[in-house]
Parts: sequence; C-alpha cells; structure tokens
Amino acid sequence: ITCGETPAAFPPCPPDLSTLASGYLEQLQEVLHLGKESASLTVYQWPRSPWSPLAGSYAVLRAAADFLYSHPALRRLELCCAGEDCWRTYRFQWNMWFAERKEGAPETVTNL
Repeated sequence: ITCGETPAAFPPCPPDLSTLASGYLEQLQEVLHLGKESASLTVYQWPRSPWSPLAGSYAVLRAAADFLYSHPALRRLELCCAGEDCWRTYRFQWNMWFAERKEGAPETVTNL
C-alpha cells in the first residue's frame, strides 16, 4: 500500500459498497485477462461517500484478497492510495484484518 497525492477531482463515487468492490474486481479481471502477474490500483476515500472510510477500505481489501486467493496467477497487487488520509485508512484496515505480521509488532511475544 503506497501513498500518492490527493486528487484535485475524484472519479464518481459508487452508490454502494458492492458496486465499489466490483469496480476494482473488474480492473483485476482485465489485468488477469491480459496475462500480467502484477497489478496496481488507485484507491480513493471519497469526501462525501454514503459509507464510512473504514467500511469502504475494508470492502475493497476483502474483495481484492478474495480475488488474489482464487487467482494465484496474479502474484502481486499494489494499492496506491489517493492521499494521506486514504493511506492511513487502508493501512489500518490492512494491519487489522489482513496482514500476517502487524506493522510495528514485536517478533516474539513472551509470557509475563
């Protein structure tokens, strides 16, 4: 997950979370159809969306993770977040639900 610039103009905001996720899945299908092993998607945090930023980022990450698990030919996915707020939201959701190793977590845990 990388951080890019906040866009001056956002693309149209999808009306619901399933439409949001399906838009990204269509892009991943196209990459797979072209025979590529990696993809890069720009993700947004719309200023006045009908859902919370956390719900939107979770929906996109869940859909992308499910897609990658079911399509092992696509070996790498980079999400480029449009702005620092978006990056923080996606990074939080990634660390909370999807990362095998949490960012900043100690390597070992000891019993006290």
